[in-house]
Amino acid sequence: MFQKPYGFFEDTEYSHHGKATHLLGVEDCILCASIQEGQLINSRQQTVKIRKNKLNVRVDERTAGIVRLLREREEKETADIEAIMTELAEAIEKELAEPGYRQLELFTDNERSQLIRNTEALQARLQQIPVEIQAEQKVIRDRFADPSPRLFPVAVTFLVPERLS
Repeated sequence: MFQKPYGFFEDTEYSHHGKATHLLGVEDCILCASIQEGQLINSRQQTVKIRKNKLNVRVDERTAGIVRLLREREEKETADIEAIMTELAEAIEKELAEPGYRQLELFTDNERSQLIRNTEALQARLQQIPVEIQAEQKVIRDRFADPSPRLFPVAVTFLVPERLS
C-alpha cells in the first residue's frame, strides 16, 4: 500500500476479478476503518456469547454432578445420625435392663437416691432420642437444601522463557 497526498493506493488480488487496483480517499479509509471496527466488535460479541454459552453448559453439567454428590452426602449423613442415635438408645436400654446394680440394699440412702436419679435421667434421655433424631435429620436436610451454583472466573498465564519460545 502506497501513501498518496489525498488517499491510499492499494494493490489487491481477487481470484474472481484478477488484479484490481483502486484509489481510496481519506473518507473511504475512515468508512473502511469504521466498518472493520464494527465487524471486530460484532465478532468479539459473538465470541463472548459463544464462550458464555459454553461456560453455562459446563456450569450446568458441573452443577448436576455436584447436586447428585450433595444428595448422596445428605442421605449418608441422615443415615449416620440415625444409626448413631439408635445405637445410643440401645446402649441406654441395655444399661437400664441390667439387673446387676439393682441391689439397693447394699447402697446407702445417698447412693440409692443417686441411682434413682441416674435411672430417671437415662429413661428421660431414652425418650428424647426419637425426637432428637428427627431434629438432627431436619438440620442436615436444611444444610443441604437449595444449593446454588457459582461461577468463578479464573485465568491461567503461562510464562515461557525467551530462550524456549
